[in-house]
Parts: sequence; structure tokens; C-alpha cells
Amino acid sequence: MTDPRRASERAFDLVELARRLANVVRLATVHEVDHASARLRARYDLDQSGDAVLTGWLPWLTRRAGGDSDWWAPEAGEQVVLLSPSGDLPQAVALPAIYSAMRPAPADGPDQRLTVFSDGARILYDRAAHALSATLPDGATASLRATSGVSITGNLAVTGDVTATGDVSDAAGSMQEMRDTYNTHDHPSADPPADTGGPNQEMD
Repeated sequence: MTDPRRASERAFDLVELARRLANVVRLATVHEVDHASARLRARYDLDQSGDAVLTGWLPWLTRRAGGDSDWWAPEAGEQVVLLSPSGDLPQAVALPAIYSAMRPAPADGPDQRLTVFSDGARILYDRAAHALSATLPDGATASLRATSGVSITGNLAVTGDVTATGDVSDAAGSMQEMRDTYNTHDHPSADPPADTGGPNQEMD
């Protein structure tokens, strides 16, 4: 005769096993993000009343988190995958991200590597065209700091003004050398033989 208690325990174990298996890998949607602690809460189901069932505060996976570190926080509404060791959701980590109808892929070509930001900025490399472009929205700025210098191989075209706090040089010399030559030069006069003197106005 089957022991009712053992049967009940076995049924419970099967239900619990099924629950844990279902939780090992789950699709979810980011509900909110705590940037200071690098944690998020995600909606992974609805209860009988139709209300969202949320996880606790979970870490999300990133590319690096050691001496080299990477930061790109998920956003509310972004789809993620929850990976739960042994099906235990409180131990889960969130893996961003999955395209959705609300947030589709920003490109559809096999040769493009594209990053699109919500303010309109775009960084694109097209390996078929061998072209790299970075487009920032109006009013945006870009800054590069390299105290030992920056080297560019190739022609440089600038649309707009160029400002330098130091000297500017080309193959013929520097701007300062040109100023020194101009500001001290004079012109010989043949009648009567004499120099006309320096320029009326010096270059700044």
C-alpha cells in the first residue's frame, strides 16, 4: 500500500523540480534599474490578477568587471534573459538584451557594426565599405585627451575653424617661423638705394 505522506512528498518534489527547471532560463523585461548598485528588477510573469511578477534586485552580465571594466546599463522596457543557477531566481543574473517589436534591430546588414544612442548619436563601421563614421546630434561635443600626442596618417579635411593653443607646422615650417620672418623682413629700394623698412603691421 502506498504511503500517502510519501506520495504527497513525491508530488511536491515533482512540482518543485518543474518550477526550478522553468526558472533556469527565463525571458524577462527590465522594470527598473538601480544604477548606483548596478542592479535591476525585471518582470518575468503575471499573477492571477494580471499584475507584474517582479524579480528581486539582480546583477546584469557585462563584458568586463576586473582591472578593465565596462559600463552600459540596461534600460526599463529592455528585454533580457534571466539565468538562474539551479532554477533559484533570487540567485539569477540578467543577460541583456533581446530585440523586440517595440525596440527592433537598428540595422539589417551583415557587414555593419552599429551602435545607436537614444539621443540620436550613431557610431557605425561598415566592413564592406571600409568606412567608419561617428555622428553626434546637434550641440554635442567630442573630446580626446592624449598628453603624448595624437598621430593621423592620411589627409585631414576640416569644415569649420581650427584653434590651437600651441604652434602649427607643415612641411615648410611653423606658423611662428612664418611670423618671425614676416615681422622682421624689409624690401630693398633701388632709387635711392635703401631699405624701405619692415611691414606696417605685424602678424600676431
